[in-house]
Amino acid sequence: MSSQHSTSFMLVRPFRVRLSILDLRTSQSSNTNETSTINPILRRSTTTNPLIIKLNEFLHEQNKYSTIKNDSITISDRDIHDREIIHRFLNANNEIEARKILSQMWKESRFCDLMLVVDGSEYLAHRIVLAAFSRKYRTFFRERRTDFVTRTHLRHTTHKGLQLVLNFLYTGELTLTFRNINEILNCAKELDIEKIFEICEEFLLTFEKRHVFRVLELSRRYGMKKAFYQSHYYLSKYFNQCINMKNFLQLPYTTISNILADETILNRDETIVLSRILNWITSNHVENNQIIMNLFKRIRWNKLDYEQQREWLAASHELAENTKLTLFIKEQMILAYEKSKHRSSSTSKTTEQKLNLDNSSTRQTSRNKHRS
Repeated sequence: MSSQHSTSFMLVRPFRVRLSILDLRTSQSSNTNETSTINPILRRSTTTNPLIIKLNEFLHEQNKYSTIKNDSITISDRDIHDREIIHRFLNANNEIEARKILSQMWKESRFCDLMLVVDGSEYLAHRIVLAAFSRKYRTFFRERRTDFVTRTHLRHTTHKGLQLVLNFLYTGELTLTFRNINEILNCAKELDIEKIFEICEEFLLTFEKRHVFRVLELSRRYGMKKAFYQSHYYLSKYFNQCINMKNFLQLPYTTISNILADETILNRDETIVLSRILNWITSNHVENNQIIMNLFKRIRWNKLDYEQQREWLAASHELAENTKLTLFIKEQMILAYEKSKHRSSSTSKTTEQKLNLDNSSTRQTSRNKHRS
């Protein structure tokens, strides 16, 4: 077994592939091109369905790199089923038909030349199917041509994620929910399947209010700009309603920290924010002082007045036992108190100046009347 430390790809020789679909189809196309002025690949019908596998384009490109001769491929005469299924695949008139045949081969584990490994479990597939969707693997298969099984370990993919992705590659059907979308995106990222990212983003764009935090988190993690902008706009517009939802208490710390640190969200009622942060800490039994302090530092204390902070501190006696937090809150209370005094003083001076101005105007009017 040979391997390279610089890549996760491995070429193994546990058994020899009886027939590589990738090389067979390429060889068949090359052989036909020599005897016909019309490229059979170009005759195959195309489709506008984004889920249909793009074998035509890939196979057309493969002809440029193919050095395999037709006589290097042998099929046993005793295996009638193998001959039949290969004949059907080579003579498929459209991509839907070719895909169905490949799907049948996959389900029967026939002519598989690719092995994907997740946590020690092996999943067989065909290089041609993965290469049709993945630019990274298309390049790899061109550079590392072999009639042995290509084996690769997926380090960040789950069993469920790979099963759903493989089913999509062979059938065009992708089952998406907010429970499995992260596993699917992780697998798609590792396999470099851009089409799945497009489908997942379209799914995220149809979110409901209760999923706004999840969409924001996923779109930020996987760089989905449309979904991120839409969910961020929604959160900015309905922030107070969103944080009052029940699922806010189930959010991870990093998500809440990122949301509170977002200075572009202006429509915030800090009284609600303070209350919900306390609810989150209490419901999740958070005892990490650093996490608690970091969250309270994200609160815009200058938007709260002295009385609000004093009432809150009196109500949250369990957190008042935290010395650092209590000191921090008292500092914020002092600042709020000074600001409140300054505001009252400014208001009093403004009122006094206005009264003096009114009195001066009244006296001046009286003088003018007396003179007249």
